[in-house]
Amino acid sequence: MNRVNLYDTYLMGKAFRLLEQIQVGVVPATIVSDLMVLQSWLRHLTNNTLLSSGKAHEHATILHSAVSYMLTEWLNEPLREERAIIIKSVFEMLEAILSSEFAKLHTYYIPSVGIFSTDALLNQPEKMFFESTNLIPDETLIEIREVGKCLAFSSPTAAGFHLMRAVESMLRHYYEVLSKGASRPARGAMGIYLDTILRLPGIDNELHAALKQIKTLYRDPIAHLEVVLTGPEAISLLGVVQRAISRTLTLIKSTAS
Repeated sequence: MNRVNLYDTYLMGKAFRLLEQIQVGVVPATIVSDLMVLQSWLRHLTNNTLLSSGKAHEHATILHSAVSYMLTEWLNEPLREERAIIIKSVFEMLEAILSSEFAKLHTYYIPSVGIFSTDALLNQPEKMFFESTNLIPDETLIEIREVGKCLAFSSPTAAGFHLMRAVESMLRHYYEVLSKGASRPARGAMGIYLDTILRLPGIDNELHAALKQIKTLYRDPIAHLEVVLTGPEAISLLGVVQRAISRTLTLIKSTAS
């Protein structure tokens, strides 16, 4: 998945207008700032494999060289007719290529999911745990980020699966602390740690309540292939999982202090 900044594309097109409007006899020194902006965008286009193909890169490279000459060797002399004709001709070919390629570049709008913005879900879903993110194990962090993507792209059942994996990877990582030194389960399969911790005596009441809710209302049903979560159900599960993970992090912090 790649992000395309549409406003950047607009700014690039705006800079390219100079090539369309350039006149014979213009002295480059009088339009230095515009030429420098144009040079930067041509370099960007040449190095960008997402927005354009090799054919576009070839024409952009030619134009970049021409602009570089205008900013150095041709800076103080009027632009000759033959140079202006070549620049405009190459630009017209580049414009035709980009017109064809941009028409095939699909751009989608992804609406917010509940109170969660698309940007937050795709880039920093772990921020829902505030300052405790440094305590989240790497394997749990991977699952949380997958949850964000699944919710953003309307895959609630997949989000539910990754939420279960997030909880269970957290329990597996911090098992010794949460169980107060109890022996680990013989098997580390998905769900084993959740069931084991729920049976342990002396487990924190708030964590126990959250994990019990996860197991009864979500984990056991999600284990069946025929179960499909709706968007609201996935958001509800996210709330419960957030509570369980946040409580786990609180317990870990209090133990460490």
